[in-house]
Parts: sequence; C-alpha cells; structure tokens
Amino acid sequence: MKTKAFERVKTPKTKTPLNNNTIIFTIDYFEELSTFKGIIKDLEKDIQAVFGNISVLVATRKCSSIGNLIIKNKALCLPDTTISDNQKCGDIRCKTCPLMMTSNSIIINNKEIEIPNNLNCKTKNCIYLCICDKCTENNAYFGQTVQKQQNRMSGHRDKFNMRKYNKSALSMHAYDTHGGDLTLNDFSIAVLKKVPPRRLNREEFVFIDKFDTLTKGLNRYQVV
Repeated sequence: MKTKAFERVKTPKTKTPLNNNTIIFTIDYFEELSTFKGIIKDLEKDIQAVFGNISVLVATRKCSSIGNLIIKNKALCLPDTTISDNQKCGDIRCKTCPLMMTSNSIIINNKEIEIPNNLNCKTKNCIYLCICDKCTENNAYFGQTVQKQQNRMSGHRDKFNMRKYNKSALSMHAYDTHGGDLTLNDFSIAVLKKVPPRRLNREEFVFIDKFDTLTKGLNRYQVV
C-alpha cells in the first residue's frame, strides 16, 4: 500500500487586531525599513511604559504600481510621432523661427557639423551656432544657454545698438566688420546639442576648439 505523501500546509500569518490601544507608524518604503521595524520593536516596552498596554504597528504605504505610473504618464510612453525636417518650433509669434537653418549639416572652417532635427528653437540647456550670412569665412559663433534658444536669441537681438553692442559677440561683429549695418536677422542659427547645465561650459569649449572659431570665427570677440 502506497503511503500518501504529506502535503506541506502553510500556516496563515496572524494579524495584530486593531483597536483604540494600537499605535500605527505609517511610512513609505525605504531601503532600511526592516532595521527601522526592529528599532520600533525594541522600543515597544518603553512605549508601553509611557502609554500603557498598547500594541505598536508599522504600516508601509503601498507604492503605485508600474501600470498606474504608465497610465499617469501615458504621454511619456507613447512613441514620438512628430516628424520635422528643420529646427523651427512653428509658433507664429516666434521671431527665431525664420533664422533657423533648414539644412542637415554645414561646413565650418573646412569641417562638417551635423544639425539634429530633434531639437528646435524652444530647446533649453543647449549649445547653439550662429553664422553671419554677410561673411563668406570666419563667420561662425558657438554659444550656450540654459534658457529656451529663442529667449537667448532675444538677448542677442537686444544688443544691436550703440549702447549695448559690446555685450554680444554677434553685435560686436556687426559693428566691427559691417559698420553696424546688421541686425540679428542677418544671421542663421542652429541648435547643436542638448546637455546638462553643469556641462555647458565644457561642451561649448569642445565646439569652439574643434572648429577653431576662437581664432577663425566670432568667438574671438571678448564680450564686456
């Protein structure tokens, strides 16, 4: 006769009944939660000495499920279906859109640089390029901004006058080379790279050094 295999029976966990003599610590989950529970357990007798015969519980708040997070951030989960062949933001009020380059690349001091079409004139924390359309060489300038690109261009635009011209390399070039007979509309602009703010200085220097615009470009101008 075959012996019937013994089945392992799981003993259900007992829950401490909640009543008016229960203190509940409600906290969010964190890495050292088990250590915290141990500390509370060790202090239980001290707590009872103050409050009487009570039970002490640690309740952990339930985190949002991945499904809920996906639903809440549905827009982040959907693929980007926006297709653009240039860097214009498309806002009819944008004064920078008409100045944005429409080509995919440009040659600067005999070196080619690509212009990404996933960035536009509303991009923040970026390295940008300005080209003087009236010059045939030594006409490139690399800059950086934490603002939207269009806002940074507004800052340059404001400097094309005798009172402020020395506060922008672009307006300094206009007055130095073209006798002041230029506005920002005589420049073409591109957004080259989006980077963390802490890396803007380094990335700007990399572009200036690689394309030699400190000696053969508009980065030679020292802004006051």
